[in-house]
Amino acid sequence: MIKKYVVLIILLFLPVQGFCISDQEAFNLLLQNSIKASIPIHVYVKSERKDKDWDYGPFQGKPLPVSTYSYFKKFYTQLENAEQPGELFAVYEFSQSTRWHCFLLRVPGMYSIDQIDMWVYDKEKKQWLSPFKIAEEWGDAGEEIDVQGWIEDFNNDGSLDIVRRTLETDMHLYDSKPRTTQKYTNEVFVWERDHFINASKEYSKKLKFGKYRFKKSAANPIN
Repeated sequence: MIKKYVVLIILLFLPVQGFCISDQEAFNLLLQNSIKASIPIHVYVKSERKDKDWDYGPFQGKPLPVSTYSYFKKFYTQLENAEQPGELFAVYEFSQSTRWHCFLLRVPGMYSIDQIDMWVYDKEKKQWLSPFKIAEEWGDAGEEIDVQGWIEDFNNDGSLDIVRRTLETDMHLYDSKPRTTQKYTNEVFVWERDHFINASKEYSKKLKFGKYRFKKSAANPIN
């Protein structure tokens, strides 16, 4: 009897850990907390300071319970020691045919919660594909990386595809003559059978990237 009380006391004082949910439970969790997206959709991370909090506009999302972080930390190591909500957000959901369901999550990025990943769930196999980065934004010492994505069926095959553009801004702070330069990198991913493939070589010459315009922000008004 004494041993049972000792074990009970030890359990009471152990730190509370999140429970491990299944792939199906993760799907249900995201479905319950995400908003239906209107496709095509332009995906970006543009945060603005409002009062004491950051506002991510249409990609603010809904915070997921800390108790579920144990499931997501295998994909985002920054969640390893997270004890408070506000490190992972469910944002949008939409379908890829009747078999796959897609979710957009705002997740830990380089320095903050400033990355948008797509999670695709195979309802037939009841498992996830690997998370796919759609957008992110971060900067350091006069440099800024801004990745924005567009989800649409641009090749008219009935499946949603992704155009992802990266804008690198360098303010050349350490040059004798201050100047700002920008460089674009374009990527194209098409959906084939059950996953996205990089088809940049095939489609980069066919697409008119001028129509994929970046969302501007007060922090970077020149892009």
